[in-house]
Amino acid sequence: MYYLNPINDLVFKKLFGTEANKDLLISFLNGILERKGDELITDVSFTNPYNHQPSALLKVTIVDVRCTDKAGNNYIVEMQVDPQSDYLARCHYYTACGLSLQLKEGDAYEKLLPVIFIGIANFTLFSDHDRCVSHYRLLDSVDHVCRLHHEEYHFIELKKFKKSIDQLVGISDKWIYFLRHATDYETPPQQLQKTQPLVKAFDVLERGRWTKQELEMYEKFVDARRIEASKLKTATAMGKAMGKEEGLIIGEEKGLIKGKKEGVITVAKEMLSHNCELALICKVTGLSKEEVEALKNKGK
Repeated sequence: MYYLNPINDLVFKKLFGTEANKDLLISFLNGILERKGDELITDVSFTNPYNHQPSALLKVTIVDVRCTDKAGNNYIVEMQVDPQSDYLARCHYYTACGLSLQLKEGDAYEKLLPVIFIGIANFTLFSDHDRCVSHYRLLDSVDHVCRLHHEEYHFIELKKFKKSIDQLVGISDKWIYFLRHATDYETPPQQLQKTQPLVKAFDVLERGRWTKQELEMYEKFVDARRIEASKLKTATAMGKAMGKEEGLIIGEEKGLIKGKKEGVITVAKEMLSHNCELALICKVTGLSKEEVEALKNKGK
């Protein structure tokens, strides 16, 4: 049995962003947000992943999973595999979009409901502490009381999770371990077999359960990321040879480099040639929806 990688964008969206697996998202959210008793999330409704703006001149972005619970609270779940220097700023932007999109013309501000951002990073976000999971709310700087309840930020730094499978405590640990180590196994490990959401999650990852078309898309996506990584590696080598340091963080151990726009466009064109979804191309390349559509129209 071969499990697909759960932090791959395609797999992540199928795992947590589909109606058939809604129960997995609910389990994940309750675990990470430490919900108990009356605060438990019991149901969610998926909403449009696009951060649509009222003007074509403003930035359009795409999140991995967006949903609301019965109380109307909004959740954004974002999987970020590669380090980005502006990642935290982007988290603020997504959350701000989540607030602004709630109101229609003439609506009162009191109708606004909280936006809760959960960011999963496959790299180190905060070097000043070693916690794998960190929670952020707006607190008064004197008495540390939260009186502004419309924004929350929760981050999972997978690289910081060091627990072995025998050290897992609670559903939160189990989900993080799953995201970090699922591909290490050929069958669900015994320690997780009594936790039904994790058993189902392993079933979702099982290669044999994916259609031929889905697997082809998965492999094309992996290949596109490989091409992008190769171009960035080339750009790094060229930058070092020229004695330059330019712009884009791709990892603490690799320093500062800048991936050339031409390389990103090449990746987008390659993905378009394989009929990859527009949202996926935007996610991989960082290009806007309009930029990708322009490339698509040029190729016709």
